[in-house]
Amino acid sequence: METERYRSVLSLLVLVSLLSVLALSPATATAASDRYAGILQQLDVDSGAVTLPGADAKGFDPPHRWDVTVNDPGKVCLEEIRRRYEDLIRLRYVDWSDPSVQEKVARLNQDLAWRIAQQDPQTGAIAGGLGTIYAMAIAYHTPGSPYYHDRSLITDHIEPAILYERDYGNLYPENGFPGNWWSWEVSVPFRIVDILFAVGDQLSIEPRNALEDMLIWTNQWSGRNASSAPPYNKYSPSGDLFSLQEANGAWFRTVALLTGLYFRLPPVVQWAVDEIGRTASINMNLGEAGLPSYGVKPDETFWDHGRGPNQLYGDHLFETLSFVAYLVQGSECYSLSPGVGDYLDEYFHGWLRWNTFHGLEAPVTRGRWPHLVEHGELFMGVLFRLNTLGVGYCDELVRVAADWLEEHPGDLNMRQGYWGFASPWFGNFHLPGDTLIAQPLLDNAEALLPQAADPPQGACYYPYSELLLVRRPGWFATLGMRSVLNPMGNANRAHDANLTILTDENYTDYTDMDYVATQLYGAVTAVEGDPYNYWQRDQSPMAGGVALGDYAAAGMALRVMESDSTWTNAHASCFFFDNEIACVGSDIRSDDARQARTYINTFRDETHTVRSGSGWLHEGTIGVVLPDRPPWDSEVLTFSKDPPWRRLYIPHGVRPQGAAYTLIYLPRASVAETQAYAAAPDARVLVRTPAVHVVQDGSSGLTGVVFFEAVQNAAGHASSGPGHLLYQVAGGRVASLAFYNPTGEVTTFDLSVPVPASAWLASQIQADAVVSSSTFRSDGFDIRFTLPAFGTLSWYQTTPNLSTSAKRVSRVAVYQGDRVTYTLAIRNTGGPLTTPITVTDSFPDGMVSAGGLCASSWGDPPICTSSHLTWSGVLSTTAEVVISYSVEVTTDQRRVLLNQMKVDAGPYGTYASTATVIANPLFVHLPLVARGATR
Repeated sequence: METERYRSVLSLLVLVSLLSVLALSPATATAASDRYAGILQQLDVDSGAVTLPGADAKGFDPPHRWDVTVNDPGKVCLEEIRRRYEDLIRLRYVDWSDPSVQEKVARLNQDLAWRIAQQDPQTGAIAGGLGTIYAMAIAYHTPGSPYYHDRSLITDHIEPAILYERDYGNLYPENGFPGNWWSWEVSVPFRIVDILFAVGDQLSIEPRNALEDMLIWTNQWSGRNASSAPPYNKYSPSGDLFSLQEANGAWFRTVALLTGLYFRLPPVVQWAVDEIGRTASINMNLGEAGLPSYGVKPDETFWDHGRGPNQLYGDHLFETLSFVAYLVQGSECYSLSPGVGDYLDEYFHGWLRWNTFHGLEAPVTRGRWPHLVEHGELFMGVLFRLNTLGVGYCDELVRVAADWLEEHPGDLNMRQGYWGFASPWFGNFHLPGDTLIAQPLLDNAEALLPQAADPPQGACYYPYSELLLVRRPGWFATLGMRSVLNPMGNANRAHDANLTILTDENYTDYTDMDYVATQLYGAVTAVEGDPYNYWQRDQSPMAGGVALGDYAAAGMALRVMESDSTWTNAHASCFFFDNEIACVGSDIRSDDARQARTYINTFRDETHTVRSGSGWLHEGTIGVVLPDRPPWDSEVLTFSKDPPWRRLYIPHGVRPQGAAYTLIYLPRASVAETQAYAAAPDARVLVRTPAVHVVQDGSSGLTGVVFFEAVQNAAGHASSGPGHLLYQVAGGRVASLAFYNPTGEVTTFDLSVPVPASAWLASQIQADAVVSSSTFRSDGFDIRFTLPAFGTLSWYQTTPNLSTSAKRVSRVAVYQGDRVTYTLAIRNTGGPLTTPITVTDSFPDGMVSAGGLCASSWGDPPICTSSHLTWSGVLSTTAEVVISYSVEVTTDQRRVLLNQMKVDAGPYGTYASTATVIANPLFVHLPLVARGATR
């Protein structure tokens, strides 16, 4: 019902906008100064083929697409979209009675009152420059603001500030080159567009020309080639026509789209829409090393390619493309193809929905950057999708919105520090005015909150990003394989193979970070001090991971540059089992003069208290078991803006040669649970050598293996090359198995597993086309198979789990002649059972079945004899069977009667549960004595 209401409102708004457009005569292009008037005149075409200015420019990378065909007679379609955007910027559908809106207006008024009071009356200079001009333009359309429709705000404050920026700031083109690509290709054009849409028709000719000239210039200047190398003079009306690399391509095309809408230039709008339609797709061709690709793409190296989800600023890409899809929806001339909608649906569902926890965003959406940020960009993309008709995965989109709103009730404000700088436009919302723009979209989304889906659970490995995500109830973990940051002097990269664990209890530590974000290492080996700023792509030559349902295994051969001439090497792996994360390191070597370390965890010093004992430590939310009982130490990290953080580490000394470690993380474990686990670890390291790590977990039946090279025998395991193996044993046989190829080429593997395969797994292996041969033995099996580069082989079925089956008795104290009822609850909390199970319950001496109750809730009734009960059936269609029976107590002796139920699940194991009664107990009744009584 709410969805239909929302769609009706949205349709009505579209209809109102369209009728308003039809009532107007065709509008001519908005004028700019003489310098650019010729360009605007050339592009003022509503039908036919048009060649964009700049077709004869030199030095642009192919493909060149300068020709565009438009079909928008009278610019009716353009005006419809233009009005929709103007409605947003001029706040036409904001609910001003909303208390959260009124609070934003109050903040906006307070901020602007101070800035306007400080404005230089002679020069027009104002604190905040173009950003403040934008805020004033928003305030002009804000009821409840003292500046609402106040012409003096424009004449006395906005216009002088614009002219100051033109003459003395970086607004004028000839003053613009000292800026950076971010300013001129993203931040400045979006701000100028919004100012012009808000108050452009109220400005005098000179300040309006200043903004319009700058907007055209930024469109010409934008583009990878134009901004990254001298002579910075490649002019075109819409920037370098390169593919959607990072989010930049989407930003540039959106700038072009909005510029075309503002100036009423159909060819520019059509070009932008065509380009987005052409490039909003995933490139399935890996291509050759260093070759640019379209779609989601982190960089241009051999290891990264079009299918990688963690494109730099991937959240911005989703937000920006979602905005465009929202803006042009329903347009007869400029709407995006259905393929773009499918792309956004799958991009969100396949990647982004996994990467959030309590409104925080994992590095996968930020180009493997080392920091966690608040997912404002993703949230805004979700708002645009929820306000667009026909989107997929609506319930999961709503879940992301609900996560955000739980942390930011009724608001869009973000608390981000240094590491959240990348938000020029819809997303960061540092200014109250920004939050007002999207308030109507938020209102529509809030009506859908009851439809929110549950968050995804399990493990997800991104082979083209080399990042592993695991989410369980109450906690979320990421393992970044190659956490590259650009070789920038002002931003350190994270060390490779860093583990981050967030829990329901500790995630608030991460919601407002600045420089501390560079230090969030866990289970990572490095040298003392900051990581080296430079990074080479041939470092850490092997990395990968494999997921099997809820579980995962990952590992990599670390080779990290520590200085111009020194390196640290290590083999590291992590295994995500049921209740623990077991991380193993071996062959740790360094030629650096600083101490080598393995960092255990980093946390807020003021909110966590470290407790420790023999072979374990606990920092308040996460327990860590150290089976080798190595010495460990800690240090306090201090920052200029952040509070102190504490970092725990294992020292390996200077220039170690072959050091090792084992760390078992217990997310959300208590101190007592950590101590108990340390006394009897469930996960065991079977092999830890430079060539291979083998770790086994008892409770889940999982074994994980990371082969760093070809291995002939590691606890019975063998592989002909590097790879990642994870398998699960049930009933003494391998029930599920997965293997990952970390090499960058098609590879044939010979794999040996020292446990026999289940009948189901054997049938899957024999039927799979990638398997060329298989041999099954009573003590294991061998298979040969071929996988593509970064390919995974997976045969997975959820294993039946009857461990919660239980038995209870109606009475604990009984006497001869009494009747007692037993209830057997056979519960399967795992995958379906396709083979029969057998339940047996033998009565102890002193009890007999005397023809009383003998029944089951499903299937055939049990068979009750004088001495025992049996039941057999298949639980494939039900998760629980309840069996009830009664017996008579025949003994006259005082004794304990033990009664054990056994559940035989065949290949999935045997389970038992015992109930105890006391026959003919002797009760001693003591006299009641009143307290304080006297004779």
